[in-house]
Amino acid sequence: MNPTSSFPKLSVEELGLNKKCKEGRADSDSYQQNDQYLTRFILSYGELHEKQLHLLRHPKTGSATLYAIGNERVEELLKFDDGFRSVLLGNNVVSNGSLILLVPVSPVLLLLPYLRKFAKDNYVSLKEILVDDYFPSIKLLENVKAVKSSLKHACHCKEISSIETYKYSESLLMDYIMNKIKLLKKSDHYKSDSDCAVRGILEENLPANILRLVEIHEGNEDAPSNKRRKKQHCREGGENNWK
Repeated sequence: MNPTSSFPKLSVEELGLNKKCKEGRADSDSYQQNDQYLTRFILSYGELHEKQLHLLRHPKTGSATLYAIGNERVEELLKFDDGFRSVLLGNNVVSNGSLILLVPVSPVLLLLPYLRKFAKDNYVSLKEILVDDYFPSIKLLENVKAVKSSLKHACHCKEISSIETYKYSESLLMDYIMNKIKLLKKSDHYKSDSDCAVRGILEENLPANILRLVEIHEGNEDAPSNKRRKKQHCREGGENNWK
């Protein structure tokens, strides 16, 4: 699949990423806590100057992951690098020709650990949900437009004393994920092997306990023999399997 084929109206810009990440260091050597000016080529929706890089907790692994936070959306940084590319920029040759994609993510997935911790039993405000001593930048999501609309996919909403509050709903989340699975399977990108491709996407983004719930819901929709056949096909194809 062409990694840029699903990016309509994109702008490619050259950017010096010398931001210091206060929460810690990302695994990638592209972003280190120093003042060195590093030239990178960025593929992004919208204007880059409207976005800031922050370390947030990855919903699958819990590890520090760089995200670009803007007014409209949250995007994860994905690096494409084959190790054998240089770029001619003006009169200079940039030895690192890697490309960084800013890929939009669903805010509700980023907030899953916080919803399950702070909003499982009671209605609470968004400010009370966005609390993390290790990743304080999570509080910035309060001002992102896509966050509140995304929360409706996993929460019941209620206005209390003129404040919008949220309560985590596992059933709403499962409905949302199952609908996403159906859309992915209909996508032209995954026609050749939709089941394995969808499983791979989910396993990269969902924690193990949510994956188990998805498997249960899928099992209720599929005949047992058909489900075993799908799992066996994925194993033979070398793709990730459900845990």
